[in-house]
Amino acid sequence: MTPDYLERLRQQFNARVAIAERKPGIYQLLLPMRHPDGDPYELFVQSIAGDALRLTDLGLTLMRLSYEYDLDSETKRGIFNKILAEDGAREEGGAIVLDTSVESLYPAVMQYLKVLTEVASMRLYRREVVRSLFYEELDDFIRTSLVRFRYEKDATPISMRPELAVDYLFAAPRPLFIFGVKDGSKARLATIACLEFEKVLPFRSVAIHENFEELTPTDRSLITNTVDKQFTDLEDFKRKAEAFFERETA
Repeated sequence: MTPDYLERLRQQFNARVAIAERKPGIYQLLLPMRHPDGDPYELFVQSIAGDALRLTDLGLTLMRLSYEYDLDSETKRGIFNKILAEDGAREEGGAIVLDTSVESLYPAVMQYLKVLTEVASMRLYRREVVRSLFYEELDDFIRTSLVRFRYEKDATPISMRPELAVDYLFAAPRPLFIFGVKDGSKARLATIACLEFEKVLPFRSVAIHENFEELTPTDRSLITNTVDKQFTDLEDFKRKAEAFFERETA
């Protein structure tokens, strides 16, 4: 028998919600809202104790998200946690949960649906938001995977020329000047900086691109003719970075 509080919830949704018991004491709410692929939202209600209830997706939202988007950096994980925290939800063993009460079930369901929608929408960040996270992802990787190599972030090799900045300066027999290159504007800045450094400093320059192929032919030519080493995208850098720095810093 469906609990009274779920029958009240059905009425609050104008009978547009179906309720099915999936496990003892765990009921799925089948709502008219759906994911873009047509599948229903995964929303379950579980009685905890007394009037306390828990809304959960049983881990299905993150599983669905993982098909297209991984929470594989501190930055992405931070965005995810912020989405949950803003509406009082949390992650528990891969499930997104929100605790509420019988009296507050309807507004809690609406709040929880907002959380699921925002988390599911993170897959759209692949092109829009994740592109803006290029520098954060690069920094995450360097801080976690290249920590054993000595480096300085946001370095100015010529103290009197602070406008000629280097994203990372790694200590090596010939210092390594590392530039993260997200777009044509940064490619041109890196080119100008290297040409100025060449006049007074010994160094080797490295460009790490977000996507080398998206640069204009002119920008590709300029930076290719100027820097010593390029990685065509961040994944290319991640695969080869440790071996590269081992050679260059030996």
